[in-house]
Amino acid sequence: MKKRKLLFFLPLISLGALASCGSENIDIKCEEKDFYNKTNEYNITSNKINTYFINDSKLEYVNVKEFVKSLDGYLKYDTYEFVKVPFDSVYTMYYKTDSYRFRLYFNYNLDTISLNSANALGNIVSTSDTDYTYGIKEETNKIIAEGGGETIWDLKDLFDIHYKNDGLYIPFILANTLFCSPNYYNLYYNGDAYYGYFNSMNENPGIKTTSLNDDEHRLANFNLIKFVMNNLYGLKGYKKINDYNTILKDYRDDMLSTDFDKYSNAYKKFFMEYLDDPHTNYYINSNFQRERYTDYPFKDGFIKTQIDTGRELNRLKEENEITNTIDYYDTTAIIHFDEFKTGTNEEIFDENKNVKTTAKDADSYYFMKDSLDKINKHGNIKHIMLDLSTSPGGNLAAMLRVLGFITNQDISFTQFNIIGNLAVTGTMKLDTNLDNNFNDSDASIDYKWGVLTSNATYSAANLFASIVKNQHLCNLYGEKSGGGMCTVTPIVLGDCSTVFISGNTLLVTRNGNNSFTYLEAGVEVDFKVDRENFYKAEEIHKLFK
Repeated sequence: MKKRKLLFFLPLISLGALASCGSENIDIKCEEKDFYNKTNEYNITSNKINTYFINDSKLEYVNVKEFVKSLDGYLKYDTYEFVKVPFDSVYTMYYKTDSYRFRLYFNYNLDTISLNSANALGNIVSTSDTDYTYGIKEETNKIIAEGGGETIWDLKDLFDIHYKNDGLYIPFILANTLFCSPNYYNLYYNGDAYYGYFNSMNENPGIKTTSLNDDEHRLANFNLIKFVMNNLYGLKGYKKINDYNTILKDYRDDMLSTDFDKYSNAYKKFFMEYLDDPHTNYYINSNFQRERYTDYPFKDGFIKTQIDTGRELNRLKEENEITNTIDYYDTTAIIHFDEFKTGTNEEIFDENKNVKTTAKDADSYYFMKDSLDKINKHGNIKHIMLDLSTSPGGNLAAMLRVLGFITNQDISFTQFNIIGNLAVTGTMKLDTNLDNNFNDSDASIDYKWGVLTSNATYSAANLFASIVKNQHLCNLYGEKSGGGMCTVTPIVLGDCSTVFISGNTLLVTRNGNNSFTYLEAGVEVDFKVDRENFYKAEEIHKLFK
């Protein structure tokens, strides 16, 4: 790390201005590396990424402006401005919208990054292969925002920021975490080339091995974990953790080891045992072998309880011979629902833009539409129970579209971002029959609805239950839901391990008095149901009497 001089005079001049404001006296070596974009979601034309090595370091750096340009097609490069602040050791990166200027300051003397919004981390292009927003329109005139402010990340003792000849240089693993991970696009670097994936690597394109396993890279990797846990982990405040550095000391030696078994086991113990957070998972190790989440020998805790619940419910489904997606009893239909999914264009439409018969398997909206069509054809149905008892969640947009089958109400929910402590309540209008009319009544409200939840009802399914209860859409039955209030962020470590964490955006309930209720602990039901009766259609029918 850089040596810093102590300054005891001239208090009217900024600390940044007292140090050298121009180029640093450093040696920089550039190597052009191949870049392979492995997703159809973003049309990135660049196939090279310049990689820099500073002085005698083996750690890979990128020029921030060049890095953003290399990812043009994912990031909107032409919307950004990159400016060196005169007479100060600050480099600015920003883009503008009609109403706001999203900005990052890099202070290369103090090794700090400050930003005025989490949105400053990426002005991204809409995904081209998947339309997440169809049937949803945000009411921009009904947005309620509270809080917000400057966030400063001190990288001292973690990473150095460098500036030379109009170029701002930060470690690649930090750039990847800041500009890619929050938006579900990640780069994997194996020492020879970069590979870009949407969400996380879903294949092995011949990059199993990596030469990045020396002491310097292991330290940078450990420092990235510290940065992520202290600044991007959404449950840090909820768990009342002041600083994860102290906790990570217990895992330091093994995480710094160049022995794969030692550091991968340390990852498992920290991310999968200590945190005990179902949204956080050591997903792919540095040899790119997937860790089977449900087979991991968890100790007693939240995750183990949730897994055990899921296994018991699956056993009860087998005992009750639940093999169809819809069951009927008298005037009641039960829709057994799994994950909230949004299909790709290819999964939904054929070459003539007609909806495929298999779209229901890839997209929750088409699953619900197909289910309602079958229920209507069955006839004599007055009640529908939506069974979310084993739903692990899924994506937010798909969850909203499913709500559109239950209600004609606009849907409101609140997101709290730990970056800037900003709470934003948005209101969404839904077009369930996809006729582009967001003001008509196209929900299936002729039925009396109910929602069945359990401790295994998690994440987006937990939010679904919360919205149902807060907006009085129907009754909740079963057991208190399993919680999960954070968006999931895939983090790629320097050794190409992938860790999913509870990210910096929290889904909360606004109480109306500038306070919020966390959804992490789950949502209470209106009527409790014994698990033994969850999958007995006659017992479900009785609940509507």
